[in-house]
Amino acid sequence: MKCTSWTVRGLKDPCKHLEVRNFIRQNDIAILGLLESWVRNVNTNKVASGLLKGWKSVKNRHLSLLGRILLFWDPARVRFKILRKSYQVIHALHFFNDSSEFFISFGYGDCDYIARRELWWDMRRVACNFSTKPWAILGDFNVSKSVEEQLGGKPRLSKSILELEDCIWDFELEDIRQTGCFYTWNNKRSGSELISKNLDRVMGNWLWFQQVGHLQAHFHVPGIADHSP
Repeated sequence: MKCTSWTVRGLKDPCKHLEVRNFIRQNDIAILGLLESWVRNVNTNKVASGLLKGWKSVKNRHLSLLGRILLFWDPARVRFKILRKSYQVIHALHFFNDSSEFFISFGYGDCDYIARRELWWDMRRVACNFSTKPWAILGDFNVSKSVEEQLGGKPRLSKSILELEDCIWDFELEDIRQTGCFYTWNNKRSGSELISKNLDRVMGNWLWFQQVGHLQAHFHVPGIADHSP
């Protein structure tokens, strides 16, 4: 069973629908979090049913006009329970066939670092309860963990970086072993104007590494979007 998150920056383009479906088929994806879908509330159900027929979906549309997070899963392969939704994250409980369970959170951090603090506060609310089982957090946090995770431009140690570091330390999280693209976002420019950053990540708590630490996160080339799935 594989899961992924992908900042697609809009789903109005039919080419993006095709690329998402092809990516799911080629990589055997069973759980998919689409971030920054730009789908208005009145169109969400239509887009969801047309994109992945037979899959179940949930969104945080009542908390965001454009539905920042669309979460899909294949009910034929996945037992899933939504626990909590907020403006920047959806928390769920996933059940394995062998009766074991783990928590999984799909996050999409606000571009504004002050507004993004709501994401860190939300994760603090659940961190204690989620420490009882393996917990994975994945998504686009809109901030790198260090200045070394930026190529090009003028990297600087910002409040945003320090706040992400504080959260990782407080929640006792670590990055899951990563393969593929190190820089998960770029500004689609070239030469001296090119800026690449590691804005997307997958993290796990201590029980995650103890019980399923052999799993890894692979970041593909961005394709039609500017973020790696």
